[in-house]
Amino acid sequence: MTKDITKNKILIVADRIVDRKFCDIIKYDFNTNVDLCYFDSTVARRHIKCFRHLGYFISAIRAFKRRNDYRSIVFWQQFIGIYYGLLCSVLGVKVFPPSIVLQFIFKRRQGISGWIQKNIFRYSLDACALNYFICNSSGEKIYYAQQFGNNRAKKIIFKALGYDIKKHGLSGNFMPYQKKDYFFSGGTSNRDYLTLLKAFEGTNECLVIASLTRDMKGLKVGDNVKVFHNAFGEDFIELMANAYAVIIPLNNPDISSGQLVLLTAMFLGKPIIITNGGCVRDYVDEDCALLVRDHSVVDIKKSVAFLLQDRLRASDLAQKAAKRYEESFTLTQYAKRISAILRT
Repeated sequence: MTKDITKNKILIVADRIVDRKFCDIIKYDFNTNVDLCYFDSTVARRHIKCFRHLGYFISAIRAFKRRNDYRSIVFWQQFIGIYYGLLCSVLGVKVFPPSIVLQFIFKRRQGISGWIQKNIFRYSLDACALNYFICNSSGEKIYYAQQFGNNRAKKIIFKALGYDIKKHGLSGNFMPYQKKDYFFSGGTSNRDYLTLLKAFEGTNECLVIASLTRDMKGLKVGDNVKVFHNAFGEDFIELMANAYAVIIPLNNPDISSGQLVLLTAMFLGKPIIITNGGCVRDYVDEDCALLVRDHSVVDIKKSVAFLLQDRLRASDLAQKAAKRYEESFTLTQYAKRISAILRT
């Protein structure tokens, strides 16, 4: 790591507006200015992936051009950091500030695209310009060591995610079932909606899903299920806030995914059903959520029935989840964890 950069500012590069609280905590801890460089990918994310990655690459170029003005760089979005690291390596840059990449997730694809993807990640882990990659579950380090080797995996550090949810007054636009409890499930990454839909098939329980269109492609949706493909931001949160309970079914529970939905459900004080696995255990356990086996229709059915039959126990689970969120998973706590990494 090269440390002959004397500038005192810190740069945060992101694909969205980062909460000012995060920036202010870093600023306070280092007694320095924090600049935010971002492009808003929230609209592009709904459409074509290549345009989204073009935005990541342009952001990486901007960070590359400004690198010598800062003591450290934090990449809020992993691909911006990956492209930055590759730029520094390809162009043979020798002087750069210490940099970290947040929310590192690698899920290997199949075929030639998987080979290309893995090598891009491998080269970025080798890049001298990138010092640490932060993953959001402790168990992933074992998987990454298997994929990239122990030496590269030493750059990957687990820090639990933190997130502040902005809950404004509910507009009432999203109340799909006016007089009946409904279960909510949402998100797009690594979701197992096939198993979830099978669990609700032929039942009287109501389910609401907020996802992208591609997530539901080819899936049979029953009359007791309502799907929203354009519920983002506060609309997404409102659907969850009006629900009785939240279900997060994961295809591979050992790869980080679903944490933002999980933390939102914890903040809102909702009973939670979630697929058990390594990426989940760092956030909840049996004391504050119902953990089900992956791809288990039976487990989801039993958990749904339990929450409906034992409302006192459901309320207890929800209260404990909300308490755990406040104790460990706010954005303030996450910022302090990242600040500590910047000091190493």
